[in-house]
Amino acid sequence: MGGEGSTRWERYRKKPLVEACLPLDVAYLARAIPFITDGGERAGTLSWPRVGRDGEEPACQFTVKTTREEGWIELSYVVGATGEPVRQRMALTTTQPPFGGVRWWAWCPVCGARRRIVYLPPGRCLFGCRACHQLTYRSSQEAHRFDRGIYAAVARDFGIPSEPWTRQLRQLTRGEHEKIL
Repeated sequence: MGGEGSTRWERYRKKPLVEACLPLDVAYLARAIPFITDGGERAGTLSWPRVGRDGEEPACQFTVKTTREEGWIELSYVVGATGEPVRQRMALTTTQPPFGGVRWWAWCPVCGARRRIVYLPPGRCLFGCRACHQLTYRSSQEAHRFDRGIYAAVARDFGIPSEPWTRQLRQLTRGEHEKIL
């Protein structure tokens, strides 16, 4: 029969979580390495405080070269699953906030959008933005559990069987909720 994605259930598969990824926050990097705002070149090591699956702290080598308005960052790291070395370069740019200062951004190497944070999901080779990797937050995946509990409690208070009430309540708009209650 059909392969992956051939059923309607494929759309209900859970997306990867942001919390499981290694984030690269350009604003944090600009604060941690002050020379970025002055222009110049620097190399070093980035590490993430959480421990990886294999018990080691994830890290990568970086080189940054900037002028006052733009630049690039090149990352060199090894992909954990395959052991394959990866070199990835991302362009950097700045904007001027209304009350002064400089705000640094990275251009997503996958889609070309300007982003503050790019992510490296588990099992992937390249950093990219949340949209490119189709990432979601844990709170988004768990929000419906809270709603079901509230619907069930309201149904219980009114002495109504909870399942039909829950379905009807989900289909109504907010204004119609107030008419019923």
